[in-house]
Amino acid sequence: MRSHKLLLILGVVVLAGLFVAFVGCGSDDKSTGNVGSNSDPEFQMVQDEVGQFVDSTLEFLTNGLGSISGIATGEIDPVQYGPGPPDYDSTRDTATATYANGWHVVYFALHHDEFDAILRDSIQFVKDGQPQQNSAGLESLFFKHFWDFDVTDTSITHRSYTSNVDYSFTGLDTTTATISGTHDLQVHSKYVSIDSTIWHDITMEATLTQVQVNKTAVGWAQGCPCSGSISASLEMVYQKDSDDPVTSNWTVNLTFDNGNMSVIVSRGSTTWMYNTQLCTPPY
Repeated sequence: MRSHKLLLILGVVVLAGLFVAFVGCGSDDKSTGNVGSNSDPEFQMVQDEVGQFVDSTLEFLTNGLGSISGIATGEIDPVQYGPGPPDYDSTRDTATATYANGWHVVYFALHHDEFDAILRDSIQFVKDGQPQQNSAGLESLFFKHFWDFDVTDTSITHRSYTSNVDYSFTGLDTTTATISGTHDLQVHSKYVSIDSTIWHDITMEATLTQVQVNKTAVGWAQGCPCSGSISASLEMVYQKDSDDPVTSNWTVNLTFDNGNMSVIVSRGSTTWMYNTQLCTPPY
């Protein structure tokens, strides 16, 4: 499906088998709450969404750092810009790149038979506390990413997305970059079967705190976190056919340690804990 193709292009893809390594979930002491079942279907859905969120976060970290080399001269060809879609068609789509008021802005509007999508990245390079057009000797950068994806035919099974990222990267004049900021995501999905229709709406609001990435021998070329954390609130609304919608609220806490991710997911007094090795940071 074209929607799956675009998700792959823009870096938001399902991490197949991401969460396969589980750790103990604590004691049965009621003061610590209840241990959730890994087979709980609601938890499995939240786990899947968290997996996609983490994958997109790593992609956006890489894309933000990649702008250092991608816009090194201070000039951008939007069609060749890193996150840009390779199936861009100038007869139906729009691509622009501008620099004004200290910000590089790359904008795509894609209009296909199956979907419409908007992608906008804003990048600011900072040296000695002042914005500059090129990336030479920079100390920090600011990276804002907006993405909206909607299918044309909403009567069939589909997923649509809206994503907002606002990151600051500091320490770029050292060997370790520190990233803080926010990443908000809304997902609307519809599943149509022979005997029923199911809707899921996910709203996730996340804060990155002191996420650190090491510089490689060839520069800032990867987004594998060696430390830091992400805290998020997640709301899921489920509806089947004409039944009343059911809303559940979750908290998600992610901690990174040399590419390993520890996860705590909570709903009310019930908690799930697991971890996985996402990547291997350079040393």
